[in-house]
Order: sequence, then structure tokens, then C-alpha cells
Amino acid sequence: MKRYMRAIDADMKFGKNDLFQLPNLHAELVKALKSNSSQLSKFLEHHYFSKSKTRDGEFRHFYKGYKGTITERLKLFYLYIVVGRNWNLLRSVFRMEKIPWPENMEPSSKFASLTQKELFFLKYAPVAQFETAEKKYSLNLKNWAKASACNKSLAIPDHLYEKFVRAYESSQLKDPEAEPWQKKAKEEWEDYFFPEFVQGNYNPEGILRNQNIPARRGIIEMNNARFTPYQQAFARSRSNWARYRRNQYHYRVEGYEMRTDSSSLIGRFGIKNYAQFVVRIMNNAWEFFSEECKQYHYTQPSKQGPWKFGLGGRGNGYHRLGAAFVIAGWEDKKKLAQLRIDFPDLECIHPFKTTEDAKKFLTRWEGNFIVPEDEVVKQGSVDHDETLEDVFESPLGKQIEYKSLKNSLDFLNRDKNPERANKLWNTVVKGNHRLQHKYFPRHECDFAASYILKWLHRPRV
Repeated sequence: MKRYMRAIDADMKFGKNDLFQLPNLHAELVKALKSNSSQLSKFLEHHYFSKSKTRDGEFRHFYKGYKGTITERLKLFYLYIVVGRNWNLLRSVFRMEKIPWPENMEPSSKFASLTQKELFFLKYAPVAQFETAEKKYSLNLKNWAKASACNKSLAIPDHLYEKFVRAYESSQLKDPEAEPWQKKAKEEWEDYFFPEFVQGNYNPEGILRNQNIPARRGIIEMNNARFTPYQQAFARSRSNWARYRRNQYHYRVEGYEMRTDSSSLIGRFGIKNYAQFVVRIMNNAWEFFSEECKQYHYTQPSKQGPWKFGLGGRGNGYHRLGAAFVIAGWEDKKKLAQLRIDFPDLECIHPFKTTEDAKKFLTRWEGNFIVPEDEVVKQGSVDHDETLEDVFESPLGKQIEYKSLKNSLDFLNRDKNPERANKLWNTVVKGNHRLQHKYFPRHECDFAASYILKWLHRPRV
């Protein structure tokens, strides 16, 4: 008997082909996806939460809806590896300088839209049998599919919100003796509010009617931020499903007839459904990069930032630079001497026996940078001291706050300069009240951070 797939079932859409059971996943792959600290999890999330994915100001709402479970990361792994065929992501996970692709790989011309490397993973035979996960995991694309089924995601404008609620309440009335204004509001609901704001909206009607509640407003903002990325991800998944279908079925008048020739997925690889197609690529790609390429792991050269002369070593460079700025302004030998007596183990102050030593340290640091031409004092011009506004670039009392980003998703691609500038306060002073109140008060540390940032943003020599 010939096997057919009905045309109604032959597409990926909301409610159809948006949930797959993935049996026999690679045990080590599952372990890496479960771990919050694995390199695979970090790189997947770093790619997904690139700020280019969302419009300005929506990043925090987009990130807020992410739970960091294995189900979410499995979906990202599917998006980047199976759908996007981004092999460089796995290369980055294992810090490989290059990928040792086999020479003379089989051409993929016999298969519709399959790439040569994709074909390599479909037919790849691992050197040793790998363990598979005992539990069966699901590839759940329903939230992507739901966004794809909608054509907009928006909230009710604030100036129309009360009219929207009144129109909805009037539309629910069945009293034939309703007031004229209620009949008019009901018509307004049917003719304007429902087609404009409810029909095809990613935000449900019940959420819209209660958007004045802060929690509901937060859900709307989160949905609005996720809407476009979800639609784009599902469009790419649908395209991948279509590639699978072209290599598995022939279109006939009755529907889609399964192929059995040697150029089909079932005839060549024994792949019977889309879930097996996904698992085959996932497992073999992970096994190839994690096991067969072990000799290439950690061969990628480390990208160290440019060395800055004069900071010193032992991890105290920026602590020392901040301390030097504060000490240079004291002009008080006794205060510095007392500081060295009170805190003999404070390494960031060790090089400074006099305030002149601190000033020389600052001079060496400034020698790393070029002073732009428009900042050079010309002959005849009047020099002046910097004001608080010049230093902080903000009104008095509104100093810039520098927060650590080590636990955030921007860690791999963040601007590290504010962290470095505020090392003295965060790492040395903040937890030591005696040091804070007697020698390094908060405003002095803020001045030091502003000084460091000012130079860090200038071009290098």
C-alpha cells in the first residue's frame, strides 16, 4: 500500500507539525543543555539574546520571558544547528581554530536543498557508540507557531483604553432595550476595535481588557518584544520542514506520496519522519565536534586585549590606578603613611610611598593614549580646571553608576570599561567601612572611575 500524507498535514503551522518527540538524544548533549554554566548553553543564549534581535528598549522584555530550561535550549540548538546549519557555533563552543572537515565530501546534488556538510552529518558513522539519554525530550515550537499565526502584536493606546472597555462591555449585552449609547458602542466594537486591536493580535483579548494592571501590561510588553523574533524563527523552521519534505515525498493529486528511491531520506538513511531527521543531525554534529575533533579543542588563539603599560600585575592594575588618583590629590604625606600602617596587606597601595609616586603612576598610565588635537591647549588660550559636569558629563549628584555584568547574557560581548574603572570601589573599598570613611570615600572613588573612563575611551598610542 502506498503511503500518503494529506495536503492539510503537509505544512508546518500552528497546531500542525509544531511539536516533535525526540528519542535517543546524545546523553552528553543533553547534559550540556541542562547545565547553566556549560559553554554550549552560554553560546546559544549569547547568540539568541543579541540586542540586534529586538528594537531599542525592548531587550529586557524579550529576555524576561526566557526560562533557561533544557526545553528552551534544545529549541535554540535546533534553530542554530539543524535549521541554520551554523557549525561555527560548535566550533566556538570547543574553541577550535578550524573545523577538520573530511576531504572529498560527497556532493549533495542528488538531494534537494541539502548542503554538503548537512549530508555529511546525515551519513556520519561515529567511531564509538555513544550513550543516549534515558528520557525522551520534546521539540516544542508552539509559541513560535502561535506568533506566526498572528499578524500583529500591540496594546490598546492609552487614550482609547476606556472606550475599548466600554465598547467590549456593550458588545456583551443582549438586552434589546439597551441605551442608544450602548448600541453605538457595540457597533464601534464590531466595526473598529475588534478588527483593529483584537483580531490577529498576539496579545489575547482578556489581557488587553486588563492592560491597566501592571502585571498585564508587563505581559503585553513581553509579547510585543518576542513577536518578531518568534515569527522569524518559525519562518526559518517552516523552510527547513519544506526541505525535509522535498527529500521525503512526491506531490500527487491525492496528497504527498512517500518516496523510497535512493535519493530520498528513507531510502538512503532510513529516516522515516522529521523527528528522526532532527535527532540524526543533532547527535552526529555533537559527537563529531566533541569527540572526533578533540585534538583541535582549545586551539583557537585567545583574543587578549591590548596591553596597557604601567598598570602592573597580580590583578591589581585598575585597583591601583584608582587608588593612585585618590592619593595623588591628598598632598598629605602623613595621611598616606597612616594608610600604609593601618592596611599593610592592601596590595593596591604598595607602590606608593609618597604622593609623587602616585602622580608618576598616573603619568605612565596616560602615556598609553593619544590626546585628540582639539584637546591640545593652544598658545594664548586660557587653561581651566575641569568642573564636575565635565568629569561626569551629568549634573551634580547624578553620577554614573557602574554595575557588574558578570552574570548577565551580555558578558561575552559587553563594554568592560565601566567595570575596570570602578574596581577600586567595588572590589576594595565597598565592603570595608573603615577604609571607606577614613581614606577612600564614595565620591573620591567616583572621581577616580570618571578619570579612568575618560582615558579608556581615547585612542591608543
